[in-house]
Amino acid sequence: MQTSSRPGTGPGGLASMLQNAFALNQAGRLDDAKRAANAILKIQPREANALYLLGIVAHQQGDAKKAAQWFEKSHKADRNNPAAISGLGIVRLEQRRYREAARLFEQVLKAMPNDPSTHNNMGLACERCGEMDKALDHYRRAIAIAPGYEVARLSLAQALFRLERKDQAEQVLREGLVHTQGNAAFHSELAQVCRADGRLEEAAELLDKAAALDPRDPQILIDKSTVLAELGQSAEAETCLGAARDLDPDNLIALLELAEIASSRTGRDAETQKARGKSLMEDAVAAAERRGLSTIESPQLLHRLGRAYDRLKRFDDAFTCWSRAHAAWKQELENLNMAYSEKRVEAAVDRTIAWFDSHREAARPAGIATRKPIFVVGMMRSGTSLLEQILATHSAIEGAGELTTITEFAARLGQGRAHWTDAPALKDPAALAEMADEYLRVIDAKYPDAPFVVDKMPANYQYLGLIRIIFPAATIIHIRRNPVDTCLSIFMQKFANGYTFAHDLGQIGHNYRAYRRMMRLWQDWDAGLLTVDYEALTSDMQTQIRPIIDKLGLSWEDGLEKFYETQRAVGTASRLQVRQPLYATAVDRWRRYEAHLPALIEALGDEAGID
Repeated sequence: MQTSSRPGTGPGGLASMLQNAFALNQAGRLDDAKRAANAILKIQPREANALYLLGIVAHQQGDAKKAAQWFEKSHKADRNNPAAISGLGIVRLEQRRYREAARLFEQVLKAMPNDPSTHNNMGLACERCGEMDKALDHYRRAIAIAPGYEVARLSLAQALFRLERKDQAEQVLREGLVHTQGNAAFHSELAQVCRADGRLEEAAELLDKAAALDPRDPQILIDKSTVLAELGQSAEAETCLGAARDLDPDNLIALLELAEIASSRTGRDAETQKARGKSLMEDAVAAAERRGLSTIESPQLLHRLGRAYDRLKRFDDAFTCWSRAHAAWKQELENLNMAYSEKRVEAAVDRTIAWFDSHREAARPAGIATRKPIFVVGMMRSGTSLLEQILATHSAIEGAGELTTITEFAARLGQGRAHWTDAPALKDPAALAEMADEYLRVIDAKYPDAPFVVDKMPANYQYLGLIRIIFPAATIIHIRRNPVDTCLSIFMQKFANGYTFAHDLGQIGHNYRAYRRMMRLWQDWDAGLLTVDYEALTSDMQTQIRPIIDKLGLSWEDGLEKFYETQRAVGTASRLQVRQPLYATAVDRWRRYEAHLPALIEALGDEAGID
């Protein structure tokens, strides 16, 4: 490296100038740091550290292209310094050039194999490339090198959560809290795990701790508002959103959530609140359009804007926003190697139908003859939450929400086998009784004194035969809705990653056809299956609900007709709708979007039910 003979510009002088330049950057004086770095380059044009600092400053100022150029120049000036390669990798990661980022981080790890931050960055790159096992390995190596490295622990937990490994994600986060109780992000992420598991009160407590640790983060308050809304505490949720807007007046998600809560209010001032909600939606949409819809990349924000456009009857704009959001989510699933597979779904349906068609004697009692569980099943967005809310208004019935227990039984039965119906336990009365006991322990822990408990997991339609074998006396209710309305409503929502078909109208249509095949099997196989029609439920609730109440041996209660006044937790996308009186506005909603639905209608085929 050449040095100048001018006073104060020798190696020692340059070192001092560099130290000052980096100190300015650390102090947040970016323009001063930039000037200091340029002053060094006037003396030594190939000073690698000064070039690297200019890359950092450009990155901090949001100029990724310029940052990449400076990092490349720094690397050329000193090929033995991996910092510039790492900086370039971070830029490529943000530019979504994931494979290039992975190659760059791989170079850094050859020089610095025990650098935890590079392992974390490599994990992020691998995750975006769909190499999940490698990603998890790099996150774990980062934590092994530096157990207190919070960023890597969060990356690992978030990846596990996206993979639907909630128990593992929770373990990683709780281990993190052992190392530090002062990390708001750990509490916030753990709250998301608890919420997904239906532990809403615990989620609210964790978000309170997160807010205390980081009172300037509006997202924590937005997350808490969601939990409070699910707990039926709309006023408290609105207060949280107001506080979030105080912290960040331009936060569109907070504004849109406020609008939705106001629009769903019931009571004396309902019309005033609905008008307020509409006004807030108009404000949010106008702000988004001023910002430029094409510049908005967040799928969460795009999705919420779609709902606002729908409420404002701007249906083409709504569909455009939903399509962009779902395209991003679909790509994320592909990166996670979780893309929807029509072949896998069809194979699973074929195997289920084949087994139960040849084992009709399995309908005979084999588990436990308790009547306590009530199972409500159907396609997502078919009205399962509404039906549960109505039933849970009865004094003898509690609603447990969407329990994953039956799904877990099927997963356990299928472990190491091609399909869960291959398990010998299906013919073993002792094994079936043990599953029944395990399920009852789950609902008894929540509702020990309730005569009946509703499990409204929609996807349990796949396992109705298993449910009937385990609980021969249980009441099972199938709720059905107009096929096109159901599928469009799925597209209008955001579900967990496990519902891999929910981001593509053609795949939604395919999955609906698979659901109908399954239901034809169960309707033929199980004579005790009850059916509720969603459209009839919204127009004449008593004719649909009375047969269920009668079958349970209960007396009719007038309070059932005021189900929307029941205060209970609803942890699903319908949390606001079920707190309103019955409405028919969702019936034939698909007609508003008909021009956008040819792929869905084609995929549904004769199941579309269109004359």
